[in-house]
Amino acid sequence: MAVEHPVETIPVEMQGLTIGVPVDHIVEPTEKAQALMNKLEDPQNWKNPIPYQWMKTSKEACELADCYDFYLGGHERDTQSVLGTNWYGVASRGYYHYIGG
Repeated sequence: MAVEHPVETIPVEMQGLTIGVPVDHIVEPTEKAQALMNKLEDPQNWKNPIPYQWMKTSKEACELADCYDFYLGGHERDTQSVLGTNWYGVASRGYYHYIGG
């Protein structure tokens, strides 16, 4: 029989709803990731898809992925090796895709 381990959560209000967010989960994107997203998003509609952006480190890719999750509802990841160097890609299919719109 599996033993359930409760996850410690904190209440966070998002768009008028209060939800329990795991304590170790991102609540706000980093300033660096948010600034990058502001450059990448479609100025006509921020909810549109964003093509792959390639990062030199997995940490940078994770920060951008968390930012996409926060604003757009999801992300796609890929890793490519070019001449022995790994590049970490992050894209988003856009807000409408992830909410089923």
